Amino acid sequence: MTDEISTPSTKAPPPRKKLFAMLAAVVIIVSGITLTSVSGITLTSVSVANANAEETARLCTVATKAGADATKGAKASLAAADAALEAVTVLDRLRLPPRRGLNVTL
Repeated sequence: MTDEISTPSTKAPPPRKKLFAMLAAVVIIVSGITLTSVSGITLTSVSVANANAEETARLCTVATKAGADATKGAKASLAAADAALEAVTVLDRLRLPPRRGLNVTL
């Protein structure tokens, strides 16, 4: 009985064209995977940049609105302070009549 390992192979080695075609296919597949990965990374980076830009624009809008509200509040406070100062000025000019021997002025 002959051993299968010791018998010479009846298969011929693959021709060089076939080997070259297989290597070329592997190179194309690997480069395609690499290109797809780079494209995916680029698309992800662009998406993240767009999201960051949208968030920045939203924050700017909120800050601008808050600034406008603060300006309105400051104007109202200034008007109230002017009115209070005017009232104090009027009372300062007013003299109360003496009462029980005391001369009180405001």
